[in-house]
Amino acid sequence: MSASRNQNACAALKLEGSSPREIAKQREIAICVWLLRNGFAIELVISILFGTSKNDYCKRMVERGLLRATSIPPGWPINRDYYAKDYFTLSDAGLALALQYETELSGYPEIDPLKVRSSKFFHSILFQVETAWRLQKGNIAGYKSERMLPSGGKGEKIPDGAWLRIKTTDKWHLIEIENQDRKEAEKLGRFTTGILNHLTDENYEGAGIITHTDALIKHYQSVFLANGEYYKEWVEEKKRWYPKQITKTVISEELAKRVHVIKFFSPSDIRAIQRKAVQKRVQEMLPLQAEFE
Repeated sequence: MSASRNQNACAALKLEGSSPREIAKQREIAICVWLLRNGFAIELVISILFGTSKNDYCKRMVERGLLRATSIPPGWPINRDYYAKDYFTLSDAGLALALQYETELSGYPEIDPLKVRSSKFFHSILFQVETAWRLQKGNIAGYKSERMLPSGGKGEKIPDGAWLRIKTTDKWHLIEIENQDRKEAEKLGRFTTGILNHLTDENYEGAGIITHTDALIKHYQSVFLANGEYYKEWVEEKKRWYPKQITKTVISEELAKRVHVIKFFSPSDIRAIQRKAVQKRVQEMLPLQAEFE
């Protein structure tokens, strides 16, 4: 892996390196900070973050006492394309290192690796893959995981994360990962309300909903169309939620343009793109090589 690629990934986490030894140290710091922010990771995520096919960074940090490896139990939900035998969490030493560089977090429940929840496992992996890929490519300047975002009021969902996009204002774009059952009825209504309220309250500049099929993309796009309607408030009665009728609001064209529904980049997609990039670099180098033969 080239030093420039390593530096790109570290810089995305506000870390830098110069010599190979310093870059290796900064890479360890970046991985520890990543685990503090996201709770855990698998080798796939880290290899995407640093733009390499190597899959042993975390394993080597286990040997150095910075991380712990835990076998993924049988039956945990994870797509075959994201296959991993272990997930990695911070050890006491790794946590101490991460806290020297992370300013927004202090607690780390996953110091006990069994605190990683199966229900959130694959959901988190998807957010991490999407975020790592965009950081590595330079499409985003920074990110926040769910645990870094402020909690809302009763019934208000915290976004799955947020991205700071390149060449925009300093406001963040909220991110929602939709990989499970298709939301319908009340769940879809409250989901729409949560996103649009965040935008109208100017908490975020835009919103990105990431899902995995064309049908789901159309499904979620349909509720954010200009001139459509949504309810700004929902009330809970007898463990059910109902829209507050007087809060019905028309979605403006400007607001609709701030919501984007896109498809996941799967690991196989990413690998294919990386191979094409490598092939392109090889082709670009051929004329130059000929001059020295």
